[in-house]
Amino acid sequence: MRESYWVVIHGAAHDHFTDGPLLQPGLLPLPNQADEFMYLIQTYTLAFLDQTLKGQTSDLLVRSAQLEDVSVEVYGSD
Repeated sequence: MRESYWVVIHGAAHDHFTDGPLLQPGLLPLPNQADEFMYLIQTYTLAFLDQTLKGQTSDLLVRSAQLEDVSVEVYGSD
């Protein structure tokens, strides 16, 4: 059976038709919250694709992983 993942980035909100303005990189050389969210989105998406398409197990996608900024739930395994 294939697994499904529910990844929640704490502090992120989806309260508009498009999140484009919220996810645009900061204009200053200092990182902002959008930069952090984009980094997390890219990191978890790459981990999912590597695991799903290449069979490379990722420590990011483990059952009920709890980090300060991200929670992961895995469904459909075992």
